Amino acid sequence: MNFLRMEKWPADRPAHPGGVARQWLNDLYRENKLVRGEFEVVGRRVDLGEVRMPVLNIYTETDHIIPPPMTKALRQHVGSKDYTELAVKGGHIGVFVGGASQQVLRERVREWLEAR
Repeated sequence: MNFLRMEKWPADRPAHPGGVARQWLNDLYRENKLVRGEFEVVGRRVDLGEVRMPVLNIYTETDHIIPPPMTKALRQHVGSKDYTELAVKGGHIGVFVGGASQQVLRERVREWLEAR
């Protein structure tokens, strides 16, 4: 089942037309527009400082695609006073498809939600 989950992961999302994917990668990765306050969605600027709802930032300790320091940097940009970081074992996809990580992740998210 875990193997099938991992195989399904990349296909279980909407297709990204080439031009949109290029713009997305350029805006978010190369130019860091989201953090700089320059990223727009449907003509509206996205301001992370306006995110005031509780935030649960989940990351993996060994993610080679989005390393922990990149994920943890979110804290300084959101406006929420209720900010929690949850580090879990596993890689970028393994955290969601691995048997042990699924149980730990499910319980920790449930606990966080119940507290709010």
